[in-house]
Amino acid sequence: AGVLGVMCAGAAGGGALLGTGTSRLGRLGRFQKYIRALGDHTYCNFQKLAQAAGKNEKFVKKDISRMIEKGWFLEGHVDAEGTCLITSNETYQQYLETEKQAKTVQMQQQQQKEQRSRMPEECRKILEEGQEYITYIHKCNDDLPGEEITRKLSRLETIITRIFQEVEKQPELASDLRRFMNYYLPTTRKLVDAYREIE
Repeated sequence: AGVLGVMCAGAAGGGALLGTGTSRLGRLGRFQKYIRALGDHTYCNFQKLAQAAGKNEKFVKKDISRMIEKGWFLEGHVDAEGTCLITSNETYQQYLETEKQAKTVQMQQQQQKEQRSRMPEECRKILEEGQEYITYIHKCNDDLPGEEITRKLSRLETIITRIFQEVEKQPELASDLRRFMNYYLPTTRKLVDAYREIE
């Protein structure tokens, strides 16, 4: 009975070692698939990695997190949203900078929205119309070829943007801007449209 117990214990221990070895081999195989999916890139979304490994995304996220902890990806990171593997410190820093800039822009837009909500209705209306013109001119600039027209439209966009920025700072200027809104901007738009037709 004692010998039988030792044999059973030995068999169980061997099975555990075999299981551990098989698990490591499986993880190594998946790691190689992840590397192939990455190719020359230093980032890849989990959806693509999951397809490459033949696993679901939830499994792959945990799998890659373990690999990062164990140092398989020397410069491995996961983005804040948990959607992407990043395998380079440089790329990760670029990602962090982009996220920081996006949050800054979002904060500025929120502040601008709050500031505009306190403005008189007429002033808000003028600024909204102005933004529509700026957006239109920017789109035309993207569509039209030629350095000269690009330079002129870029300058025009900059000037109009500055005008509306001043009105945003000083809402009392809104009434003075109505003539500019009613005459100059529609005329400018007609000229740009005519140029687009010629092109």
